[in-house]
Amino acid sequence: MGPYRKAAILSLTATSLTAISSTFLTPYLTRYITDSVLTNAGSRTMAENLPRLTFAIGGMLFALLLGVCLQFLRSSNSIYMSSNIAKDLRASVYRALEHLQLSFYDKKQLGAIISRVTQDTDRVWGFLVDGLPYLVSMPLTLIGGLGAGLFLSWKLTLAILLPVPFVALVTTTIWKPLSQRYHRVGAKWGRLHTQLNESLNGIRVVKAFVQEKGEWSKFETRNNDLAEAGMTADKFWIRAENTVG
Repeated sequence: MGPYRKAAILSLTATSLTAISSTFLTPYLTRYITDSVLTNAGSRTMAENLPRLTFAIGGMLFALLLGVCLQFLRSSNSIYMSSNIAKDLRASVYRALEHLQLSFYDKKQLGAIISRVTQDTDRVWGFLVDGLPYLVSMPLTLIGGLGAGLFLSWKLTLAILLPVPFVALVTTTIWKPLSQRYHRVGAKWGRLHTQLNESLNGIRVVKAFVQEKGEWSKFETRNNDLAEAGMTADKFWIRAENTVG
């Protein structure tokens, strides 16, 4: 993380400012228009309301432009950081594999090892691009929103928080089966890589004995198993997300 500390700081700062802007600035300006312009429209002339309306609309446009700039800053630094960290992870895993004993390779399938070098590092990359900004922005949004809600109306805020224990219970319940399903997906990827590696390494033997149909049948089985495992995991995730959401 050391070489990419600057990119990480910029990305997290932009994410935090984006969350603050979208959560507080825009709703505040909307409230200002409702309370100061529309509610008192009958007691003021159009000329008196125009400066207030101009201020609010200008503030919204500024918040929109600020959000676009911050999103660009966040995404560019996040992509740079995540791509390089994934690259370093692949290099570290490969360097470690070169120094392992031969007995390790006797116990492990080659496809599973390849999957570790490729698929797992890609998941780390995906987490750094999509997951990390979400983990940073959501606590800020929740804490800030909770504070603002308690300040404005603590009774309404407590009523809104009533489903939180249920959501926490459901999330805790579904986490283990969800992780098991995605672990199966990773295992299926390893088997597919093993089958592909064996088929291509022995392609001369396959062609010499006219075993293309047999190899295709094996690959099709692995491929269908992977697709089935992926669909099962994704369907479970969608059901869980809709239940919690």
